Amino acid sequence: MRRFLVNATLFMVGSAVFAQALALIVTTLQFDRVTDYQLQVTQFMQQSSEIELVTLGNSHNLSLELSEFNQKGYHLWRGGGDFVEIEYLVDHLIECSPNIRTALISISYPSFHIYKNTFGRHRIDRRAMYSVIPSWDFIEGDLNEFVLGKIQIIFPINRLLQEDHWKRVIQSIFDKNLRTANTNRGEDGQELFEKYRTCEYKEFDELVTFTKEVGIPEHTNGQKLSLEINPNLPADSYATAVRIIQKLQARNIRVVFYTPPYFETYNELYDKETIATMKAYMARLQQTHDVEYYDFSNDPQFVRNNRLFYDDDHLNRCGAKIFSAKLNQILIANASESVCKERH
Repeated sequence: MRRFLVNATLFMVGSAVFAQALALIVTTLQFDRVTDYQLQVTQFMQQSSEIELVTLGNSHNLSLELSEFNQKGYHLWRGGGDFVEIEYLVDHLIECSPNIRTALISISYPSFHIYKNTFGRHRIDRRAMYSVIPSWDFIEGDLNEFVLGKIQIIFPINRLLQEDHWKRVIQSIFDKNLRTANTNRGEDGQELFEKYRTCEYKEFDELVTFTKEVGIPEHTNGQKLSLEINPNLPADSYATAVRIIQKLQARNIRVVFYTPPYFETYNELYDKETIATMKAYMARLQQTHDVEYYDFSNDPQFVRNNRLFYDDDHLNRCGAKIFSAKLNQILIANASESVCKERH
């Protein structure tokens, strides 16, 4: 019996060591969410004394080409980012960058109705956030992701078990470009995945079909699941948005919310009650907290021009350049008014 226990223990220890070694090797070869998040944060910290503008929120910040702005900017947004995540990043990263003067926060139709952890792929991203940011604070309701994220620091075997991890491991072994940390994120923190960062576009009818069959159902389902988890989510999101504004304004950071252009069919089919709630909350924030909000969702320069969109709610790079130049001019034009308000 004793011999059996010894052998069993040795087998378990040996298996754990082997698994740990395998995890270290594969996570070196494979560019995963943790590696990506680490790169984004590391680059941000390296440039922290120079950064004047940051983006926060969700993937709709792909509509921003920061080279078109007159301030040195950096992308801190994450895919599917919700208000509680924005607040977490404000608390743990913005505090480390002393010269930020502007925060651009993307506002989507479901921004007040979405909880990021509703989506499996985004739960993995939240886990990566806890792995990378050196804090023992966690978002309410996120204990499971927080624990798994911290475990990943010590035991990367957990990263091998992520549902998205093995998709490109074999390619990574044979393609050194997939093993370089800067493959998927630019020096300004922006994602460089080819599907978004080119001028690729769908034909008009194809984009209409995509919107009906993919875009709208995906957002509608995510919103439904989020509200099942927390029926009071819109009001809670608004309260979190207020805290975000107060924290940024306390540092004399100009808070600018914006909604990028959306494809015409997306605007037509999206739930009108959700849109109305979002716009009502944004009007309230403008009135009571002295923030700017610019709504380009129905901008006629974009809505019917499928050549400027990658999909129904993301501009491609050509569209992003045009939109960013336009938004930058508006920010410059309204800067003096914002400064006057700040001084008073």
